[in-house]
Amino acid sequence: MDERLKDIREGAGLDESRLNEDFLRWLSTWGNRLLWLALIALGLYVGNQYWKKMQRARVDRAFSQFEQALAIDPTPDGLLAVAHEFSGTRGVAHMATLNAADLYLRGVRQGLTFNATVDADGQVLTEDDLLSDEDRAVYLDQADTLYRQVFDDTSGRASEAIHAISAGFGLAAVAETREDLQSARSWYEKIESIAQDNGLSEAGEKARAFAARLETLGEVPRLYRQADLPERAPQPGIGDVDLESLMRQIDAQQGGDATSGDAQGGGTPTGDAGTDDADAGPADAGDDAGTDDADDSDAGDAGRGSDAGGG
Repeated sequence: MDERLKDIREGAGLDESRLNEDFLRWLSTWGNRLLWLALIALGLYVGNQYWKKMQRARVDRAFSQFEQALAIDPTPDGLLAVAHEFSGTRGVAHMATLNAADLYLRGVRQGLTFNATVDADGQVLTEDDLLSDEDRAVYLDQADTLYRQVFDDTSGRASEAIHAISAGFGLAAVAETREDLQSARSWYEKIESIAQDNGLSEAGEKARAFAARLETLGEVPRLYRQADLPERAPQPGIGDVDLESLMRQIDAQQGGDATSGDAQGGGTPTGDAGTDDADAGPADAGDDAGTDDADDSDAGDAGRGSDAGGG
């Protein structure tokens, strides 16, 4: 008891009271501010999580619409609408623009409009599906503009080098179609440089090979319409052969062979010979039938040979 009394100091309670008052004063001064800071930090965290979730949903929606635009009857207008709506979303805009340019270039190479209807023989159903020279020029201009737009937007960024390379190949293809081989070579050199700077060796080798191939290219072949081509010579078939006339020729030939055989056998047979033939009965009849069958077989072979010759 005496030991505990030694620790008792006069005014100690006042000190503790003063400390409590200081804490309450500090809390009243800074407490509201700290509470607001905590609420702001929590709000920022929740907002950031919500923003990330919305971004992921936007990316998913962008790729979904891009795939839908490519899946059924793709058109440049549909792909460019996706590119405009999702500009800056994980490269979707660049991919949609590149595919729209590809459609223009493919139309020029095929000589057909978008979604042209072609039958099983490769013939277009309407003349409106064919591209005129003016249409080809317009399609090439559109392809050049779209490829160049992607190239200008991505050539300076390493993260989008693959899009720049794709656009460069497209621009080189447009130049080749225009028979501007010097411009095509320049684009292949740019592609090779971008590929080397970004460690894309395969794309660089491909560009180098295409540039070397330019030396072997001649004049671009012209695409002709079916109406501009000469008419094909008719090919004779089995229905074009006169079978009746052919059979008469075969019968006449067989008759000539029989007359020649009788002449070599000594003329008209006697009655005894006739009796012998009658006595021979069915055996000789079978032999004669076999001979006739052989003759018929020869006739058939001759007919097929004549048909083949006619074909």
